Amino acid sequence: MVNLYWTLSPSGSCPAAISSGTSDVTLALSGGYCPSICGPPLVPEVITTYGGGALGADPTSRPPGAPPAVLAYLFHRIADRLDGRTTLLIIDEGWLALDDKGFADQLREWLKTLRKKNASVVFATQSLADIDGSAIAPSIIESCPTRILLPNERALEPQIAAIYRRFGLNDRQIDILARATPKRDYYCQSRRGNRLFELGLSEVALALTAASSKTDQAAIARIFAEHKRAGFAAAWLRHKGLDWALPILFQKETNT
Repeated sequence: MVNLYWTLSPSGSCPAAISSGTSDVTLALSGGYCPSICGPPLVPEVITTYGGGALGADPTSRPPGAPPAVLAYLFHRIADRLDGRTTLLIIDEGWLALDDKGFADQLREWLKTLRKKNASVVFATQSLADIDGSAIAPSIIESCPTRILLPNERALEPQIAAIYRRFGLNDRQIDILARATPKRDYYCQSRRGNRLFELGLSEVALALTAASSKTDQAAIARIFAEHKRAGFAAAWLRHKGLDWALPILFQKETNT
């Protein structure tokens, strides 16, 4: 999935203005026909809104030909909103962006120009090989001086180690990545220095922030449908076997 998260000041709004009027984007979100942007009908999941002025787009499972048109429109609206306010643009599952020439060209431009508009780009992908084999690899490597790398038990294999070296890691750093603990350790590479660190999340924090498996996602959908927003957190923690945390987290509710 390629996500475009748009973060503005607390008073900011979503760049596509999808909550107002009956624009083409609004029609796309509702599953209607929007000839000037998308062509064929789109289901609501094409664009996802998040709290605090965030926008997500998922072009991976939509009708052929529709996602590029939606993304082109979003690029235009995002550019209109870059007015100097602090902005963070996060591109998740970046390999999809790199596979699309139009998206890749836009990413190259963003990496070089957004800092002038007080904006930053966060580019996330599951494998450095996705970047290494891209035509815009030099731009990404040069323009992203801060990198957070995940543990990789195969990091010492010759082909993979060679990719890490092209990103500036030495043999000692590659060895650290190979020996680090998945889902706990992270390696930060920056101009100020390099360090292996961990977030130190508790069981409760992991249950609430790291439930990403297909099984977890299915359970989340089921529990949310049964308990709605108000009762979801408590029901989810019970599902994860964390009943002991309920009196602590929901003390006021249990007392009443």
